[in-house]
Amino acid sequence: PLSTIQSLHQIPTFTMVQSINTKAIFTLTSILRRPALLIPHVSVDSVSHIDYPALQQHAGIRAVVFDKDNTLTAPYDESSVHPRATVGLQHALATFGPSQIAILSNSAGTTRDDPGFQQAQAIEEQLGIHVIRHEEKKP
Repeated sequence: PLSTIQSLHQIPTFTMVQSINTKAIFTLTSILRRPALLIPHVSVDSVSHIDYPALQQHAGIRAVVFDKDNTLTAPYDESSVHPRATVGLQHALATFGPSQIAILSNSAGTTRDDPGFQQAQAIEEQLGIHVIRHEEKKP
């Protein structure tokens, strides 16, 4: 009825802060087909518990890409490295060098959530680490 349609126009609308992560949805389908992907091969409390020289010397790792939120910084904090991650980041930089370290984040460096890449630039200036620019969120 007309009264129902008119009342629908009075319902308040809300804007979502985060966008839908379609890559994560597709990744979930892969995991459902292969549940063994959910089992971590290595688990550490923080990036400071990783032996970066061993990764380089024994596993042939030549570069490291970190997530930002809850890995290097507190969520949505681009101003400083979390105290638990400071030593690990220093060891990674000493082992691989700044040109071989990068950050891939869903909050900084995305064209949709970081217009003009202002957050990415602030992180690069503060931490001295390149932030990868990308259009789609990582899964």
